[in-house]
This record gives sequence, C-alpha cells and structure tokens, in this order.
Amino acid sequence: MIKISKDLSDRGIKIACHVLKKRKPAEIKIPLFLNPVEWLKDILPDEMEVLNVLEGLWQEGILQEENNFYVIPYEFLYNIAEDQRRILCLPVEDNSIKVYIKAKGILGSSDFALIPDIYIKDEKMGPLDKRIKNVVSHNGCFYLIPLNLYSLLNEIDAYKPTADPLLQAKIIAKVKYKAKSANVTFDKFLESEEVYYSEKLDVDIVKHSDDHIQIVPVLGNEIDSLLKDSKDKVLKQHNTLYGEGIKRKRIFLEDRVVQNYNKILRQGHLKGTQIPRFLTNPYSILPEDIDLSNFSKRVKELGLKVYRANPYINIKRDKDSGWFDFEIGGIIHEDTGFSLDEDGDYIRKNELKNNAKIDVEEYRHLVQKAVESGEDYVNYKGNWVKIDREQASRFLNIVDNEQFRKTQRIDITRLPYVLKIYENIENLEYNETALSLKKQLTGDFSISDFGYPMYLKNCQLYEHQKEGFLWFKGLYENHMGGLLADDMGLGKTLQIISFLCYLKECNEIKPTLIIAPYTLLDVWESEIRKFSEITSVYRHTGYKRYKTPKLLKNYEITLTTYETLVRDQLLLGQIDWQAVVCDEAQKIKNSTTLTTTAVKALKARIKIAMTGTPVENNLGELWCIIDYVQPGLLSSYHEFRKTYQIPIEDAISNGSEAYVEVKNKLLNTIRPVYLRRVKDGILSLPAKNEFFLEVELTALQEKLYCQLIEDYKNKGKSESPLGVLQKLMELCAHPRLVRDEGEVNTFQLLSESGKLQRLIELLNEIKRRGEKAVIFTHYIKMQAILRKVIMDVFGINCPVINGSIKGDRMNVIDKFKESSGFGVIILSTRAAGVGITITEANNVIHYTRDWNPAVEKQATDRVYRIGQTREVNIYYPICISSRGKTVEERLNEVLQKKLQLLNEVIVPSRCLSITEENYDYLLQDFSDWSA
Repeated sequence: MIKISKDLSDRGIKIACHVLKKRKPAEIKIPLFLNPVEWLKDILPDEMEVLNVLEGLWQEGILQEENNFYVIPYEFLYNIAEDQRRILCLPVEDNSIKVYIKAKGILGSSDFALIPDIYIKDEKMGPLDKRIKNVVSHNGCFYLIPLNLYSLLNEIDAYKPTADPLLQAKIIAKVKYKAKSANVTFDKFLESEEVYYSEKLDVDIVKHSDDHIQIVPVLGNEIDSLLKDSKDKVLKQHNTLYGEGIKRKRIFLEDRVVQNYNKILRQGHLKGTQIPRFLTNPYSILPEDIDLSNFSKRVKELGLKVYRANPYINIKRDKDSGWFDFEIGGIIHEDTGFSLDEDGDYIRKNELKNNAKIDVEEYRHLVQKAVESGEDYVNYKGNWVKIDREQASRFLNIVDNEQFRKTQRIDITRLPYVLKIYENIENLEYNETALSLKKQLTGDFSISDFGYPMYLKNCQLYEHQKEGFLWFKGLYENHMGGLLADDMGLGKTLQIISFLCYLKECNEIKPTLIIAPYTLLDVWESEIRKFSEITSVYRHTGYKRYKTPKLLKNYEITLTTYETLVRDQLLLGQIDWQAVVCDEAQKIKNSTTLTTTAVKALKARIKIAMTGTPVENNLGELWCIIDYVQPGLLSSYHEFRKTYQIPIEDAISNGSEAYVEVKNKLLNTIRPVYLRRVKDGILSLPAKNEFFLEVELTALQEKLYCQLIEDYKNKGKSESPLGVLQKLMELCAHPRLVRDEGEVNTFQLLSESGKLQRLIELLNEIKRRGEKAVIFTHYIKMQAILRKVIMDVFGINCPVINGSIKGDRMNVIDKFKESSGFGVIILSTRAAGVGITITEANNVIHYTRDWNPAVEKQATDRVYRIGQTREVNIYYPICISSRGKTVEERLNEVLQKKLQLLNEVIVPSRCLSITEENYDYLLQDFSDWSA
C-alpha cells in the first residue's frame, strides 16, 4: 500500500511517497529505479499510475527534490496536463473562483491599498482558509486560481505602499485592465475611477491613396476611443484627459509602450517609395515586439502589394542545329509576404500577375526610371516594383553586347561560358531547359572523387554523407542551390558542416549564414565546434546583436533565427553571403509570409534548404522551398498547381494511382537540386523483421465490446464515432482502461486481457534470448498496468518515459541502456518517440497503435538507426474475434495502405493520419457485434 501526502509549502506543493514495509513506512524515491523492486511489487495499478506520472514530471524538471521530499513549484502547475493533475489529485483551475476588490484608505494617503476578497463556490475564504501564490485551501480542499486571475492578484501582491497618488492610480488601472479577462468585481469607488492601462501595443493601417498610407498605433478599444480627438498627440507614461477632478480620465502606460507609440506616431505617414520599403520590411519602422500576424491581414484587405522585376533568360534548344536561342527580358514577382492569395490565382484590378514576363525594352524602361529617380522602387501600372539597379546594369550590358545583339544565338560549345556570365547576376531566373543543360555539362559526381575536407574532424562519414558532400560541392561550383530532404537520422547537419569545411579550405566560407529555429542554434554551434575547426562563429540574436554589415562580414559563420531575419532583413540583405543555409526549411513553406519573403531576398552564391518534411499540408510547400533554392525551376505557382499539385493531390484523395506518372515528372524536374535518401537501402543496418501477432479477445473483452457498440447504436448521432472508436481501442488494450472495478492483482489483470497475456509470452521469449525490449503505448493507465505486471512476473522495475527527458534526467535512459541482459522500457509513442536513441534494445512492441504510420516509424527508429548491431524485431499485437473484425484489425489494414505512401516525399504528411474519412471503414463490422 502506497501513501502519498501533499501539503502546501512556501515554494510549491510538497509531495512525499511512502510504502508500508514491516509495519514501518519507507520513503519511495523518484525516479523509481532508486527503490528496491520488492517495495513496489505489491502496489495497485492506480498507485503505479500515480508514481509513473510523478516520475514523468521529474523527467521534465517539474517535480523537484528538496530536503528529503519532492515539490512541484506553484508556477509549474499550469504546465501539467489536466489528466495528469487528475491522477495526482492536484488542484485544477476552478472557474468558480471570484474576486471582489475593495479600496482601503483614500488616494494620496500612505495607508491606501487594494484588498482582494476571494470567493470559492460563492463562499468567501475564511480565517481557517489560506492562499499561497496560485493555490487556495478552502474547507480542506485545494483549488488552483485561474492563470488570468492569478496575474491580477500578483499585481496587488507586488504593490508597495506609497503616498504618491499617481502610483496608486496606476495600480488601480493595471488591476482593472487585467480584470477584463477575469472573474472580478470592484467596490463603488474603484468602479467609478476612470483609469486605463495597456501593456501591449498593436498597429493598424489606413490607406489614404495609392501614394499615401498611415500606420496607426493601437492601444485597445477603450483607450483608442479616448484618444480619437487627439490622434496625433504624443503620449507620456501618465496622461490626463478632459481636465481635472471627477471628469478626468487617466491613461497609464509602461515606458516601452510609450516609446513605441510615439515612434510610430512620428513615422506613421508614408508616401511614395516609403510605402514599398515598409511593406517589404515592416520592422524598418515598427518596433521589434509588435506582432504582425493580424496586421498582415489588414494589408491584404487593402490590396497593398509590392513586386520585384528581375532579369530573365529562357534557353531554347534547336533540335536540328545544336544551337540555342535566348529569350531575354524581365520577370515580375510578388515581393511582399502580406498579400498573395492562398491559391495564388485571384488578381485584383490593376494588380500585376505573379511571374509575368516583360520584354527587354520594357524592362530597360523600368530600369531607366529607377536610375533617373535614384530610387530602388518605380511605379509600374499603378503598382510598386523593385529594381536592383546594379544587377540590372550588368544584365543590360551583356544584352547590349554587339555579338549577342546580332544573333541572340550561341553554339553549344559556348554555352557554359554564357551561363557563367549570366549567373553572376543575382537572382537570375532560370528555366528548366537551362538548368537541365547545365547539369548535362557538369556531369554526375562519383564517390571515388571524395576526399575528407581539411578542416573536418572527429568523424567518419557514411557513404551517403560523402555523396551529399559531393552534391553540395557540385552545386556550389555551378552556382546552383539545393534542397537536402534526407530522412531523419541520416546526418543532414554533418553533411552541411562537411561542405562548410570545404568552403573554408577554399578560403570562401566568409561570410556564411545559417538560419534555424531558436531551439536548434545551440545544436548548430556545438556540432560546428565538435566536427570542424571552424571557430569564427557568431550568434545574431537578442537586443544586443550587431547592427552593421561590416561586423557580420568578419565572421565565417553567422547563426540567426527566422524571426530575427525578418526584423533585420535590411541589414542581412546587404551582405553578399557565400552560402545561406535554411534548417527546418518548412519554415519557408508558405509564400505569403514575411519569413519566406525575407529569406528569398537574401543574396548568396549558394542557397541551401534542409528538412526531412518538405511537404506537410500541400505540395505548394515544396514549390515554395524549391523557388528559394532555384527560382524559376518550377515556373510560377499558378503553373505548378495546374501541372503538378492539383493532379497529384486529387489522385491521392481519390485513392488513385494516377498520381505516380505526374509525381515522377515532378521529381525528374527538381532532381538536379533535390536530394532525398531514406534509411532503407542507405544505411548498412541489420535486418528489420515485422510480426503481426493475432490475439484473441477474452470473454470479458468481447462482452464489453458488444456493450460499447450497443450503447453507441442507442445514442444514435448524439455521440461522435471517434469517441466509441477510442473506447474500443482502449478495451482491446485492457478492460481496465474502460471499466475499473473488482480485483486488481496481477493474475486478474492477465486473465482479463488476451493482448497482455501474449505480451508476457513474448517478453519471456525475449528474456530467453537475453535481449532488451521497448514497449510503446500512449495510454497512461496502460503504462501503469504494464509496469506492475512486468514487475510482478519478471521482478524488474522497468522505466516509463512519457515526456521530454531533460539534462541529467537522461540517467533514466542510461541506466536501462547500461544494464546487462534482459530489460524492458515503456515509452509514450509521441512524447518519448523523439530525441531518444536506444540501440541497446533490438525488440520493439507497439502495444497500442498510433493513428499515423509516420509517428510509429519515428518511434521504431529510436531502436532501428545508426549504431544498431543486431536484427530488430518489431511486433504488432492485434486483437481478433470470431464475432467479426475488430477495430484493431481494420485500423491495421488502413495503416498498411497509408504506409505505402510513407516515403513518398510529395505526399503531404497529413494524408497519412487516420481521419473522419476512415471512420466508416473502421466501424464497418459493428453489425456483427450484438450483445
């Protein structure tokens, strides 16, 4: 019997766990492997479930050890999932909690204060009740104050008594501001005080004309309404409106908000070329902490767009003569991430069509207008178009070359020279023919050509990584970009680092830019230092980051985030980068975002994208990434949708194989700039064996299965089919997940579930071989049952991993890996299936199935990956019955069909998940199950 006590301490909820042994309580330690197995063998599944959750919170750093007991800091309570709070009997947010706030004393007196009275279920907290931070104890029960209400109470707690009426009025304003989203009432005095406060600033946009827009600072409806008659008024931290006395209205603002408000007010009216400069880089005017997500919608509504015109070359080969005709001119692209419609098709009046071509004389006219005005933007048919004057000048000089002007034709022997001239023009648009010809001329790389770069260290590259290095080298030498879309675990980062070492060897690495999510910057920095002798690395983030290009150019590698790039695109866009690398390139999958626009505007000799999931929602994401690494290769998005996206996605949705031919055409088109390898067939890993084990439902399971179906039928459409499907899946795992009553000893638990019985048989086989096993299931209750039964049957305390493993808590995994012989670890399929390597195990058991085969594969890859030396056995126990097909059988059939699409990079990953479209098939056999 386990006793778990909870109490409130100054720092958090104090938790102590004890087990009664020989009539004496013994303390249970977290993590559980610190305890003797005999202490835990006789505990109940519900008690094991509690201990599992506590261990999971310890792994995530939420449960912390302190003076022989454990504590959950109060501020972490909001980070614990509701089902975990329920299992631990922790206080949950109670929306019945109300606060009545009254004033003590008068404004201007030193004894002025705000007194909050807290009501729980309409009962005022009494003298025997207590509150510590965000938890209140009332009538012997604990309650968690809702987060918004706790934020308000924090303001009152932080108030320091003063006789300054301004500071007193400010605390009233702040509390009333936070009370808008909380269950709060005020006394008559406080209610009558017309004080206002805002802790954030937004912006709106007003279009006066095509040549005049205004950026308007927004503080919130109430304050903006008060300021409507003085929109151009500079604000202070304390602002009094409408005179003094009882009619006055006072606005209080934080210093940061005041500064940003007044900055926007001063710079808000934009005219002429200021408009496109702002639309392509809003943070040139707006403060960094302004959220532009809603602002961008407003820009789109007003139809504000900016375009850029680049030189264009189209090469047509004469089939008979071997000569090439050159079509030259300009091509117009949309240059702002604000306003492109989702499908890219709808064009408003006077708008330019994206990827529209103009002839060379019209392009020359735009360039001349830019030169004469000395501006980078010119007005073209009522729209703003950006012209790179330096780029355009080089292009027109080539076009005006006498020999080229005479024929505009060239022999194949001269083609490489001409291409080299043209690719010196930044962002030159190539068509498919030019790129394929270039690939023919450069030839394929051979692994025999590989030599380790001089500055690479501490690693031996696999064959596929050597090929990746040579691929990057070839791209760079031929002024082409590339998308590396290797499967997870194939070492994309190391391939990039190898290439960067080659650039350093050629003395061409400075400056290089790597853009990645903030959480990966540490990984990049440590990997660069671990595997290379590149030491000139600078992290460009935070308020203290450099503000001039000269300083950035001094570093070989600059690391930054996508968010910082958007804010600093004018700064970073001035630099001629040798290479720009976009990690997790799905960040630029949407052509309508500021992030994508900022990335595509960067100048670089080679642009590299890397992601294992280039297509998540639709094929337009692949087009957008390819348009970054090699613009023009897939033509306009409009043409891409018509040629590839719609035919492929429609065919997949209809279950047709017709997409294969179109898919192959697409892959052939992007092949020169696209490299994807999957583990199967690449790594020299041992064999992977899959076993689908049929397991008969027990009589109890069949009885409950029929009852669940009858209940569902009787409720008609009032219950979601998803609800009954989930209950049936839980039942197949174990009846205790849907009905928890009766005896709970190990013998009873085994007798109730055919799948659990088969699991123990399987683990006995694995034990005889002296091997380790990993069991995947996401049901917390099932994890507790498994842990108890395995402990009672095999005498081992197997660890359970539910969430992320942080820092030194990896010793839970390490202890399992280091133990000799037979061992078992239980993992949550999704939460613990990422960031963990357990090649010491070679048996994987998917006790319950995930509804996306990609997630299951990723979980399996914790075991089947680089470092695995033994054959890997993967087991899928599936419940069957003589009454008819079970939900598990149907689910396995659907997953096997979806599995065929798993390695098809052009298939959106959303297409792999079980959706409502599959529910009818999963429920197809309900008529066979009658009670």
